Amino acid sequence: LAWSPAVGLALVGVAAAARRGPARGLARWLGAAFLLELYLCGAVDDWWGGWAFGARRLVSATVVFGLGWATLLHPWLDGERRRRSASLLVAALSLGSLRLSLQMQGDYLYGRLRRGVPQSLAPAWSRAFGLPLDGVLEATGTPGSWPASWWLALRSGAPPGRYDLAEGWALVRSRGDAKGYERLWAEDPRWALSGLGPVHARGEHRARTIEGRAVIGVPLRIPLRLEGRLRLHASAPVTVRVQGWGEGTELLLRPGWHDHALPSVVMPDGLGLVELVVAQGSDAPVVELAWLDVFEPGRDPMAERGATDPEPS
Repeated sequence: LAWSPAVGLALVGVAAAARRGPARGLARWLGAAFLLELYLCGAVDDWWGGWAFGARRLVSATVVFGLGWATLLHPWLDGERRRRSASLLVAALSLGSLRLSLQMQGDYLYGRLRRGVPQSLAPAWSRAFGLPLDGVLEATGTPGSWPASWWLALRSGAPPGRYDLAEGWALVRSRGDAKGYERLWAEDPRWALSGLGPVHARGEHRARTIEGRAVIGVPLRIPLRLEGRLRLHASAPVTVRVQGWGEGTELLLRPGWHDHALPSVVMPDGLGLVELVVAQGSDAPVVELAWLDVFEPGRDPMAERGATDPEPS
């Protein structure tokens, strides 16, 4: 339901059809079969197809969802003109979906899209329909990400189009990779979601200025206990509030570049948001961010490499 909200609406339609109407007998049988299929899928622990194939176990329930949608749409399609308009709309959406699917297959085949990693899909939409849609989809999110991309925008202040790029990564301990640490560079749009100025050089680092409230995304596949370290530069003594890292903390910054440790906390799975909040004003000190290190206890990359910087991932 989280990946396909339309399925949730279809199930509402099935429940309505099972209560009354000429199809209530069929709806009850199909509803019972769907619940049995759902139970069997939930009882199976080993699924060879991996995460990407999980939803395909319910492909046979399409007839159930079709009945649900038909029940919901029937009151709105009473009349020849409405039915004709709905048919044209469905045909247009189907053809558009087919065109987009063919474009994405070609993009994967010729390397314009990378396999198995989150990435912006707006360029594929632009290529599919021959229109400059990148800016529009950055502002609205790609339709396949709705409404999750809107929720991310509301939480983080990032444009909805950033969802395709940021959501779905598995930092620190991903499948087949348990290196135990990650460095989240401030210039990387996958993690630097909002509230940061343009990339510029500050001494030996590339940095971005914190503009009041900066939001850094920390996507995890499973809950993990993590420690953190921020590389920050301040033009004068100042306090930075860190929210979203456990119960939050305050850092007292001195002028210049310094590392600031974050305590050990259990970060939830999904896309966690770490906020850096500084005072604003014409006379407020300037605070700049170079990176955020996140690592499991005992896996501090600075300690393991003799206080040398880890390679960017």
